[in-house]
Amino acid sequence: MMQGDRWDVRRRLERRARALGRLFAEAATLHALSRRETEVARLVFAGRTNSEIAVRVGRSLSAVKTYRLRAFRKFGARSVVEFVHAVHLSGGEDLSRRSR
Repeated sequence: MMQGDRWDVRRRLERRARALGRLFAEAATLHALSRRETEVARLVFAGRTNSEIAVRVGRSLSAVKTYRLRAFRKFGARSVVEFVHAVHLSGGEDLSRRSR
């Protein structure tokens, strides 16, 4: 196999991986989140910090980080921006409604 052929294969595999990531994010729905993950995700979506969320939901900071991480993973997100984008792609705009 020549050098150019390897790069072509690599590019095609990277493109396929990105496409699968987008499909995963689009397939994820709010129904895939647990009740607590949904509650934490709503507060993240509203711009709250982890500390504010911990006080609001009555959980430890480490528990909030865990719920947040699980929600992000289910949507294939690595940041708040990616998470918000993935929620919009999946039709989860109801997440933006204010939590009490």
